[in-house]
Amino acid sequence: GPKGATGQQGPQGPAGPQGGIGLIGNGTNTTVTGNGTTANPYKINTATGNITGTGITVGNGSGAALKGVTLSIADNAINSAKIQNETIESVDIKNGTIKGEDIANATITADKLAANVLKNIYTHDGTIAQNRKVTTGNNALTIEGASYHPLQISTHNSNGNGGLSIRPKGDNDKRIEFNATPEGNLRLWAARDVIYALRSNGNVGIGTNSPVDKLQVAGNVLSIGGLRSSVNAADGVGGYIELINDAKTGAVLSKRWRIYNMQSKGTNKYADGLHFWGYAEDGTNLSSKAILTDDGKLNIGFGSSVSSNASATQKLNVKGNVLISDLAGAGDRIVLADANGILKTGSVSASTLSGTGNITGTGITVGNGNGAALKNVTLSIADNAINSAKIQNGTVESVDIKDGTIVNADIANNTITGGKIANATITADKLAANVLKNIYNADGTLTGVRTLNTAGHTLTVEGTSASPLTVKSNSWYPLVVNSANTTGGGGVAIHPNDFTKRVELSTTVEGNFRLWANGNKLFVDRTTGNVGIGNDTPNAKLDVAGGARIIGDADHLLRLERKGSTDFTDIVKRPNGTFLITNNTGKQWKGGIAIDANGKVGLGTETPTSKLDVDGNARILGTLDIHGEARILGNDSRLLRLQRSGFTDFTDIAKSPDGTLLITNNTGNQWKGGISINAGGNVGIGTITPTAKLDVAGNVKSTALAGTGDRNVVASADGTLKIGAPSTPIREVTGATTITVTDNGGFVYVNATGAVNVTVPSTLPAGFSCVIIQQGTGQVRLVGQGVTLQSARGTKTRIKFSAVGIIKRTDANVTITGDAIN
Repeated sequence: GPKGATGQQGPQGPAGPQGGIGLIGNGTNTTVTGNGTTANPYKINTATGNITGTGITVGNGSGAALKGVTLSIADNAINSAKIQNETIESVDIKNGTIKGEDIANATITADKLAANVLKNIYTHDGTIAQNRKVTTGNNALTIEGASYHPLQISTHNSNGNGGLSIRPKGDNDKRIEFNATPEGNLRLWAARDVIYALRSNGNVGIGTNSPVDKLQVAGNVLSIGGLRSSVNAADGVGGYIELINDAKTGAVLSKRWRIYNMQSKGTNKYADGLHFWGYAEDGTNLSSKAILTDDGKLNIGFGSSVSSNASATQKLNVKGNVLISDLAGAGDRIVLADANGILKTGSVSASTLSGTGNITGTGITVGNGNGAALKNVTLSIADNAINSAKIQNGTVESVDIKDGTIVNADIANNTITGGKIANATITADKLAANVLKNIYNADGTLTGVRTLNTAGHTLTVEGTSASPLTVKSNSWYPLVVNSANTTGGGGVAIHPNDFTKRVELSTTVEGNFRLWANGNKLFVDRTTGNVGIGNDTPNAKLDVAGGARIIGDADHLLRLERKGSTDFTDIVKRPNGTFLITNNTGKQWKGGIAIDANGKVGLGTETPTSKLDVDGNARILGTLDIHGEARILGNDSRLLRLQRSGFTDFTDIAKSPDGTLLITNNTGNQWKGGISINAGGNVGIGTITPTAKLDVAGNVKSTALAGTGDRNVVASADGTLKIGAPSTPIREVTGATTITVTDNGGFVYVNATGAVNVTVPSTLPAGFSCVIIQQGTGQVRLVGQGVTLQSARGTKTRIKFSAVGIIKRTDANVTITGDAIN
């Protein structure tokens, strides 16, 4: 627009091609040129003058519009002042308020904005064109607002991970990042992923960015104290822990083991005790399990025959062979138990032989002349020719010589009460006292009830047919075998023409049934009806001493059901090898114990993914030491309870629905103080809503800061809190000196006869202050070392007894006050 008359307001100029506005020049010696076009912008050509109006833009990016101009905005409120791409050598904003300023890409070389220098790190469009830095000095940058998130950090990086980086000054390698992934997951990073929380399911990983459980730790977990897993399920499933070895693969190794604390209740009727279950990689139950009973006996059971709902009845129940390396040696040897119950190999003394058994060999002399060596012994000489058999001074109650030839038999001074010498030729004998009687008629029939009294000996029936003895009768028991032996054992012995391979069907003195084959027994207790296999003292309806095997066509191999109850427990073997113990399931999994083909144990899950996979809470009374990974899945906020045996106090580790981790004491479900870590990574002590990285509701005590009286606490360069060095109120020197931290708040007297320098170093902390007094005739001169000395008067003392003060305002600036001159 045209220029107005000096001191008078000119008319509005016409709009330029680009919508330029008219300018009003009302100052003295003000010259405004240009028509508002791009080629001819408005310019203020004189150094002084005022421009007033609303919505004024000064400059258009030419870089010279305001060169050499003093711009004064005085005593008013300007809603919008925009200064673009220019250099303003002097800005004087007096008593004015600029509510929205855009000073973009502008350099302010001198200012009058109180004691502060304000720099805008943004360009005029609100973006950052290059790396910028905000230096707060000893001050803090606070962002306040009524929003739930007054500070938002958003990244347009295609890789995501926008967040906040915290680091010590000048060392980016030591930064800590708190950010969000493109998927919205929480990530706390320090040289590697430390804490990672999934937005989709709330899983938290420590040392891993792909947690598959509520808490997954990639590494060892050290618990100073106990680790508690508490479950009180109605089906008897108690606390458990899962142990996983991801390196184990295939259908043979137990990739997962689960250890349960079971209770005999509900539908499963698990045996009271500690249960071990193993599962293969695909979840197959490997039938590898063990039980430690807690019924007061502390019996231990190993092998698949130890069912989860039947306690081990002996101190050690084992399915399969037992290897004891201390008993290893050449050949089979007798194992004996010494007086202390320790098993060892040994031999039996011939002079004390008694009982039943066989003695075989050549040139054997039985007996030692004491008249008792063969008492109650069955002597069997089978299928061989013995040239010399000598039995001396003993009582032999039964002699069985089968198919043998005794050339010279010297049975001297012996009494044979019953004997059978079959197919044997005795050329010289002393058996005159032995009388054999036939109870049958000549045609082999019985004319009446006959009794054959063997007088402690054996009646053997031999024949070439498959059934050499047939007894027919209308009686319930056509053949009665009665033993007058006071020790019992009366019965029938059946063998394939080899007495050593006999099977005995007999009864005990008490009337119990006994089936015997080479030491292995089937025993039926007459009083209780209990059946024992491998033992003659059965404590249950079926008591097996050793292993048992069940082979079936369906998954469900064994059902355990209490008489009169509809509850039952199924023992199941899946086609994939998984071993299950379930309750009231039919063919549906409703919780229990699973061991997959890799030995992984699942409690409450049929597909364990770890050595011990617990779907629910777990309780452990005692100490749990985990070397490796531990995962805990729970259905409520309380995941882990730590409690010392015999004490009522306990500590709960809980996970609230909002992602906060809580550690509380004696709380039940109530917060009574402790430690919390919220989803943002803030840690609270005494509060469950921490608003800072460390939020303490109460006093903080550090033994490292303990001492006498109140003292100053300072932060070292690495952020460590410590007690500051005590101040020296008065220090006197006679020559040059350097101000130290210990002079803070004190007085330094310089008593010198000549001029001396007092050095002010950069190592003094911000806020440091002290007074220097010229005590002598020598003038004192202050010298900065790495800092700038600022003074209205000078840096030297004026005269004797002059006092000057120093105040370190920032790390680089020191103010000098007092009686100073240049």
